Amino acid sequence: RKAYLSVCTFVLGLALLLIHSTTSHAAGLPGWLPFISDLIHLIAAAILGGGTIYFACLLYTVLRHYPDKTLPNLRWIAFRFSNMAIVSLIVMLVSGAVLTVSNVHSIAALDSTYYGTSLKIKILLVILLLCLLIYDLLKTSPGLNEITVGETDTAQSLFARYRKLVLSMSFMVLLVTIATGVMVKYTPPDTAPFLTPQSWTLNAGEYPVRIDVQPVAGSMNNVRFELYVPDVLMQQPGILVNYSLYIPESSIGVKDVEAIQVSQNSFQGEATFPMPGSWRLELEVYPPGGNQLSGVYNFELPSLPLVKDLRTYLSLSSIVYSPANKITFIVGIFLIMIYGWLTWRSQSGQFPRWITILGLVSISIGISLLMSVTLVKTYPSTYWQNPQAYTAMSVNAGQAVYMESCAECHGDTGVGDGPWAIENRGMIPSLVSPHMDIHTDGEIYWWITYGIPSLDMPPLENELTEDRRWQSINFVRSLRHGIPN
Repeated sequence: RKAYLSVCTFVLGLALLLIHSTTSHAAGLPGWLPFISDLIHLIAAAILGGGTIYFACLLYTVLRHYPDKTLPNLRWIAFRFSNMAIVSLIVMLVSGAVLTVSNVHSIAALDSTYYGTSLKIKILLVILLLCLLIYDLLKTSPGLNEITVGETDTAQSLFARYRKLVLSMSFMVLLVTIATGVMVKYTPPDTAPFLTPQSWTLNAGEYPVRIDVQPVAGSMNNVRFELYVPDVLMQQPGILVNYSLYIPESSIGVKDVEAIQVSQNSFQGEATFPMPGSWRLELEVYPPGGNQLSGVYNFELPSLPLVKDLRTYLSLSSIVYSPANKITFIVGIFLIMIYGWLTWRSQSGQFPRWITILGLVSISIGISLLMSVTLVKTYPSTYWQNPQAYTAMSVNAGQAVYMESCAECHGDTGVGDGPWAIENRGMIPSLVSPHMDIHTDGEIYWWITYGIPSLDMPPLENELTEDRRWQSINFVRSLRHGIPN
């Protein structure tokens, strides 16, 4: 009957975890990977939390009625508990990393959103839990092997300390669960777009200040802007310019940052947009010996174009995308295999126990290396190889496609000054700017195929064959890198 109740309880618990996973943030993400990772994460947390509570209760029972003959059994149970805790925690860390990558799109979002702050608290608690486990492996568990039958007082004292340690681990798991509940309250940050170059104008008092905004190459949400102060305010040296860039009624953004003077009348600053929304730029100018001048510019930052198509993938294609990715993958496999073997031998008593800690750290590094090249947030086509070789013939064919289907908006030279763009939108993204090099051919192919609605770019799936789309990409590459010989 006890076995029947245990099985029923286990099945009921799994059902509850499954229901929770279907209503979590991960369930709303595209693809199966976030959902499966969330379910595995919850199961590992339940096993770790339930296992520590059960083991603490078992130790309490044994300590009340301690017979010498139970010592070998307790050693065996403690050994199994340590292994269970190690495996569960590793599974939690790996699945948690997948969920973090799926929900949080940048370090900036982690640092400046409520969801990110809650996640950092949870990560800190998991680190403390890991420290307790390391203490168990280095201090407590080895002491069990040194006790001989008959040393009742020593065993009682050791198991009492062991029980306190296990209770502390249970308490830490409870705190992690509470932090998770708080984190679920907040919505994960969306992805902010890669801003196109643009100019803003605001009035600082009665003086107009022009602000040129330029995206930072290699980053999706970092911008550098230059503020041009009127010459009338630059008559005396020592002028000070501060700026604030934030979402009103929120702690997201930066405030009172001093801009750096880079020329006679221009100042430079940088900012990060961790998420879309209604943003505000506040400017404060302090002329020497004069009154403070201030101005405000409000603007709307939309979501990343086609963000619904971005999803987290386990992609083996990314491994062969570059030699660096191949080396990273091989090193990760090496660390996991070698230190996995060393950890198993140390847990069996054939090597010192401290090798277990070294092994766990090295295995974690190995897993992170593997995930860095196989767990990617991309479009389905991001790592597709261009089937059209980058040759002069392909570039010339792509130029004909470009002039027919793209030049009206992007212009003949790709700077975004086509007739339609000038008439309807002004400047649109330049195809000759450095940031184009951070996008793969597969990403550009996706945009050509399905369009970018927020930029009024139409889908060309029905107008251009696949080969013509790839050829046009070769021409776009030639705008920056020249026509191959």
